[in-house]
Amino acid sequence: MSPDVQEALTKGVFYTCPCCEQKVKRYPRRLHKTLWRALQYITRCGEAGANAWDIMKACNSTDYSKLALWELTEKVGLAQWKVTEKGKAFLRGEVTIPKFVFTYNNTILGHSEEQMTVKDCHKLFDKEELFYAQPSMLAA
Repeated sequence: MSPDVQEALTKGVFYTCPCCEQKVKRYPRRLHKTLWRALQYITRCGEAGANAWDIMKACNSTDYSKLALWELTEKVGLAQWKVTEKGKAFLRGEVTIPKFVFTYNNTILGHSEEQMTVKDCHKLFDKEELFYAQPSMLAA
């Protein structure tokens, strides 16, 4: 990764590739209400977990795979997802998770210092928060 891209990712700003003009950015991912509902649905499906198609239909969303960014779910098989012990503890209110997971190109770059509980999940998706989160939220 070039120093220019690394600097842009650290600052949390868009970088435009001079060769292909692709725009890249570090994205702050937040566990929102829709993901919380998906986590609950997968939990209700039991130890075997839930099929990806069933999760999408039940939650009207394809975001469910992002739960793995917090290690709340794991993929077991081709299209099967199950809740981890950490995910179950989170739903019971026994553990907190980072409020944001910062990603670039499907790779985790870091986590926010600020933590959240299951009670904080009731906020719906916030586009402003996603695109304009401050770089200072990234823990060193």
